[in-house]
Amino acid sequence: MLMILWSSFPAWSSVKYDTYELGTGSFEARTSQISELTSVGRILSETAGVNTPEPFCLARGTTSEHSPLQPGQRRNAQFHAASLDVSSPITDSARAQCVSHGPHVTEVPDEPLGRDGGPRHADAIALGEADATWPQIVADAANGALREIYSPVDAMGKEIKPSLADYPAIPWNRIDLTQFDLIGKLPSWIRYVLKRAGMRWKSLYVVPMESGRGCPYGCDFCTVTGFFGDSIRFRSNKSVVDEMLVLKARADREQGKMGVFFIDDNFAINVKRTKSLLREIIASDAILPWVAQISANLLHDEELLDLIAASGGRWIFIGLESIDNDNLKDVNKGFNKPADYARVLSRLASRGIYAITSFIFGMDADRPGVARRTIEAIESWPPGLPVFGLLTPYPATPLYERLLREGRLTRPKHWLDFHPFRMAFTPKHIGIEQAEAEVHEAWSRSYDPAALTAALKKLRGRPFHERAVLIFTRLLFRGIYFPQMRLTQWARVLFSNRHSMVQLIREALIEDKERRKNMKHSGQTVRNWGFTWMNSGGWQLRFRSMGRSRRQ
Repeated sequence: MLMILWSSFPAWSSVKYDTYELGTGSFEARTSQISELTSVGRILSETAGVNTPEPFCLARGTTSEHSPLQPGQRRNAQFHAASLDVSSPITDSARAQCVSHGPHVTEVPDEPLGRDGGPRHADAIALGEADATWPQIVADAANGALREIYSPVDAMGKEIKPSLADYPAIPWNRIDLTQFDLIGKLPSWIRYVLKRAGMRWKSLYVVPMESGRGCPYGCDFCTVTGFFGDSIRFRSNKSVVDEMLVLKARADREQGKMGVFFIDDNFAINVKRTKSLLREIIASDAILPWVAQISANLLHDEELLDLIAASGGRWIFIGLESIDNDNLKDVNKGFNKPADYARVLSRLASRGIYAITSFIFGMDADRPGVARRTIEAIESWPPGLPVFGLLTPYPATPLYERLLREGRLTRPKHWLDFHPFRMAFTPKHIGIEQAEAEVHEAWSRSYDPAALTAALKKLRGRPFHERAVLIFTRLLFRGIYFPQMRLTQWARVLFSNRHSMVQLIREALIEDKERRKNMKHSGQTVRNWGFTWMNSGGWQLRFRSMGRSRRQ
C-alpha cells in the first residue's frame, strides 16, 4: 500500500481537523497505473499566519492489503485523515509505504527521514513540485524499489518547474466529493432542521481548482515563492472552463449545488490573463459561484471587478495583514496600501462580492492595542469575514532566517509542537502573551452579536440572499477560533445572535409577501417554507411555490 502525505507546517502532529482537498487531483490523472488513487489534500487549521491555508496534509490509501500495489490493480479501502495519526514514526512493522511531499519536507528534508536525530516519519520524500516525479514514485513503489528522495531536476541538477500547458483532465465526474460537501460537515441536527425547512439540495460542494502557480512577490513570511517559485505558470483557459463544466454537470445530475475555490496563490496576478479566463467562463456558460485569493493592489481595475461578478465570483480572500505601513514594509509587502483598503472593499461590495480579510498580529511595529485599532478600521469598511493570526516564522523563509540571526526565536521548531494561535518568537514592541491576547480580542469583537447586527445593518438595501449568506458564513467562520462543534455550543451561539436571526426571518417574510403579490398575476401559489438557490450564488430562505402556473 502507498500513501502520500502532502505536508506543510506543522506536519507531524496528529491529524485532527476536517480535510479540505486542494486541487491536486491531477495526481490521479498523472498516475495511470492506479485508477483508484484519488489525490492529495490539505487540512484547514486555525493558523492564519500566511496567505495560504496552513497546515495541509492528507493520506489516502488505495489498497486493503499489505502487498505492494501492482500496475492496473484496483483496491477499495481508503485511509481517512480523521483516523490517521501522522505523529507516529515509521517502524519496521508498518507495512504501508508513506511518501511525504510539500513545502515542509522540501525545506527540511532531513526531518521526515529521521536524519536530524528525531524519529522517522516517511519512507520517502518528494521535493519540490511532484507532477513529473509522482508517476515514478508510484512505479517504484509497485516494484518494491522505492527510493528515499525524489527531486524534480534535469540532467544538470537544475530544478524543473512543470508547465501547466498540458494539465491533465481531472475526473471530477467520478471522484468521491464527500470531503467537499459543506452540508455534510454541518452537525446532524442542523441538517435535520434544514431538511424539515424544505431544503431540497442533496449536497453543497466547494471544490478546489488550480488555474495557475507561482507568486513573484516573495513576502518574508510566506512559503509560496520559495516552493513554487516566482515564475508564473497558467493552465489554458479551455482546460479550466472544461473542468468547471464537468462540475456543473455533476451538480445538476446529483441535484446538488457546486462552488469552486480557485487555490492559485494570486488568482489575478496577470490581470490580462484573468480577464480572458473570466470572459470564457461567461461565454461558455460555465458560471459557478467561486472564491479566490487576490491581493488588494490588483483590485483597482473596474473591468476586472465586473468580470469577477459576472462569472460567479462571490468571495475574495485578501491578505491585508496589517493597517500599519511600517509592518507591511518590514515583511516585504509594501505593495499593500492601507489607505486603499476601504476603497477596494467598497468596490467589491457594490457588486455583491465580499472579502475574507486576513490580518497578522505580532509584527515588529505592533504595540498593545493593535486589535482595537484594527477592529476600528474594519468597522468602517463594508462587512466581510475577517480572520486573525500570529506572525509565524516557517523554515527557509526570510522571516525565519532573520529571527534566527537576531536570536528571537523562542520555539525554533514550533511546528513539531503545534499549538494554534501561539507565538514562536519575541516581537519587538509587544509581549508574547499580549500578542496572543490581541488575537483573542480581535476574534471576540469581530464575531460577537453586536458585530453581526452592525454588519447586517450595513447591508440594508442589498439583496436578501447577500444578508442571509453573510449571517451564516459569519457564524461558521467564528468556529475557526471558538469551539462550536457540539450542539450545546451551537445553541449558545444561535441564542446569543437570536435578534439578528429573527430580523433576518422578518425580512424574509416581508420580501416574500411582496413576491406573493406579484405571483398572483401568473397564477402561482405559495404553500410552505423552503430554500431557493439564487442565480447570483447564494441561498434564500423563502416560501416555495408548489402550485402550477395557469393561464389568466
